[in-house]
Amino acid sequence: MKMERIFEASEKEYEEAMQWLSECLKKLGCPQESQYKLTVAFDEMFMNVASYAYPKPEEAPHRTIQSYGEASHEKPLLVSVKGHGGQILLTLEDRGRPFDPFDREEPDVHAPLEERQIGGLGIFMTKRLMDMVSYEYRDGKNIVCLAIGKE
Repeated sequence: MKMERIFEASEKEYEEAMQWLSECLKKLGCPQESQYKLTVAFDEMFMNVASYAYPKPEEAPHRTIQSYGEASHEKPLLVSVKGHGGQILLTLEDRGRPFDPFDREEPDVHAPLEERQIGGLGIFMTKRLMDMVSYEYRDGKNIVCLAIGKE
């Protein structure tokens, strides 16, 4: 079973997206621990798209509405969830700037706090929580896939 929905990649739709994901995971029979891990990873990915994928109003004074299937949004984010074998696959697709969130140096989590650089911990956690992460830029879309076992 595959469930998908288009959200506006913005803080105003964040809560609704999180609630929708929770309902999907329950329908798929996802165990509590895996639900928690997927929710943490989705939080990071959703907010990254909302914060960085699309130009800020001052960068693009002429807003354009982008179509994504039937729905039109200024900052569309297509989210799909499906069970596949013993895994749950979560995919996020946006039409923002090309950006691979997983292609960056991992933060030094052992360095003293005052020496650490800001940023990067959410992606670091996502990579550690998931069984598989992938990114590709195809047909004008950033496509992030996350997978975790049901067990």
